[in-house]
Amino acid sequence: MVQEIGIDLGTTYSVVAALKDGRPVIAENREGNSLTPSVVHFTEKSEAVVGERALHMMIARPAYCVWEVKRLMGEDVTAFIHPDTGRKYSPVEITSFILKELKEAAEIFFGEPAESAVITVPAYFDNAARQATGEAANLAGLKVLRISNEPSMALRAYMFNHKEISGIYAVLDLGGGTLDVSIAEVTEKESRILTSDGDRRRGGTDFTMAVEKLIINEFKKNHKVEFDPADPADAAFLQDIREKSERAKRELSKLESTTIPVMAKGVQVMPELSRSEFGDLTRDCVDGIREKCQSAIETGVGDIGKLSGIVLAGGASRMPCIQRMVEDLVGGSVPVLKDVSADTAIAVGAAIEAYELAGKPTHFLPIRTMRDVTTFDIGVAAHKLGDSDPERMFVGCIIPKGTPLPAASWSLR
Repeated sequence: MVQEIGIDLGTTYSVVAALKDGRPVIAENREGNSLTPSVVHFTEKSEAVVGERALHMMIARPAYCVWEVKRLMGEDVTAFIHPDTGRKYSPVEITSFILKELKEAAEIFFGEPAESAVITVPAYFDNAARQATGEAANLAGLKVLRISNEPSMALRAYMFNHKEISGIYAVLDLGGGTLDVSIAEVTEKESRILTSDGDRRRGGTDFTMAVEKLIINEFKKNHKVEFDPADPADAAFLQDIREKSERAKRELSKLESTTIPVMAKGVQVMPELSRSEFGDLTRDCVDGIREKCQSAIETGVGDIGKLSGIVLAGGASRMPCIQRMVEDLVGGSVPVLKDVSADTAIAVGAAIEAYELAGKPTHFLPIRTMRDVTTFDIGVAAHKLGDSDPERMFVGCIIPKGTPLPAASWSLR
């Protein structure tokens, strides 16, 4: 039997799931884990190795590794140049390696071919980034059933566990590299996105980078040690600092303080970092996320008190500073819903949608039409023949941001 799958294609980690015997199941990767690092390592033979095996090579061979390529999707750039062969890889090609690994992991775990998928992207991905994601899936041998927005899929997962819910919900999706905030109205018959806001270049990675800067400044200020990213040895040191910064960030979600021992260039530093100090380091990041939440709520419902709940998705949403920000934002008047795994909710929602789109029996599912909205103005650009100067280009909006989908228009606005 052919299995349709749901893929949460993340900046730092990715997840694949499917609906089996009426319940969503997360496919474990080759190492037996549910989260697969979105990292690609190239061997001496230019073979692409993906996931945890690639992650383990990031210190020893950082020049042969590429990560966080999701932030480049839809851009006309080179994502990676092989140091030995000079071969250039586009973001689409790198992403296709990750998707192929997820496809194969699902096939091994479920014991069935996986030929089609719902793949999730940030609500704030533009059309170019969505198209690039579809191209990567095709290269990986997957038929795309739909490119779906991550917050909508997180809400779908929550509705699967709470089939009788209704009201207006906010979904905060904070992943490794992207941020989305969506407001949705849920009724007995449909779930309708009212508005979305976000930032495709803000996520948990920015919090990790704040810790990195702290450690690098410790080397520079107290030991006069500096690092050159172009130097292979220094690049390895910087990658070690990055990994230990990520580990410290995760530890501070469970502990009140942590010590970060780092050895580089014959010098060891052991900065101590408390949860409170981490909050101070990342205050700008948290404030930016809070502003996006406030903007979406004000646009979608006007008053926070009209919300029935806030669903948190994305691994970075587990950070205490984010949990505290959300609780302070709602002032205790709106429940923060945490009973769906932040790490896997999006993949679960995508698996449910893939199951429905494949035409499988849905008598056990909450039957609600999912209606999303455009996250950008959609229009046309025109210029005089032979004059392509963008300063003299006319741009007309046909479908404004926030228009319910599907949508059609025959006139400029």
